Amino acid sequence: MDKIIFSEKLPAQSKNTSLTACRHTAAFLKCILLISILGIVYLTAAPLLAKAGILPFRYEYADNCHRFFTWSDIWYTEFTLPSDKFGQIINPLNGYLILGILKSILILLPFIFVLFFVKRILDRTLNGHSPFIRETEKDLRKISLILIVVALFKNTLYYGLLEKFLFHSLSFRFPDISFEILAMGILSLILSEIFRYGIGLQDEADMTI
Repeated sequence: MDKIIFSEKLPAQSKNTSLTACRHTAAFLKCILLISILGIVYLTAAPLLAKAGILPFRYEYADNCHRFFTWSDIWYTEFTLPSDKFGQIINPLNGYLILGILKSILILLPFIFVLFFVKRILDRTLNGHSPFIRETEKDLRKISLILIVVALFKNTLYYGLLEKFLFHSLSFRFPDISFEILAMGILSLILSEIFRYGIGLQDEADMTI
């Protein structure tokens, strides 16, 4: 008798555990989203404050590494170029602002969109909806598209535009692919196909009933 009671309670316990995990994950994603948005604000605001003379600023170039120091010598933003043919930046403050804008648009902004779609999937689950719905499939496809585009073009655009705006020399290197991000994009695409197949089976079952 005890075993039967335990087996009846197990599905409810498992569901509650899953919902609790979803709530914790959603809260964690909110924190990451907030930090990412603050990162974009910092990457663009810090150079503007430095240009206005509000923040201390120092530029350093050594071994093909460009470093922009603000606040202190342990608080800096840096970048390197694939080739060491340009030397120092003529206007470091403008370079600092351009670097912040490019990092915001090409790195942080796609990351924020991916987190937004993942959070939207979790929110639908927390609101009592089944994850096997068309909206989830569409969000997974959007995530895969963003990741694949970023993997294929992010490095090429990032380094190419840095050279264009900072050194007035345009030399795109294609393909310069981020294979880790590409793998995540392909996995997300495969997952969306699994959801599409599962949704089709569920629709057939509903029609049969």
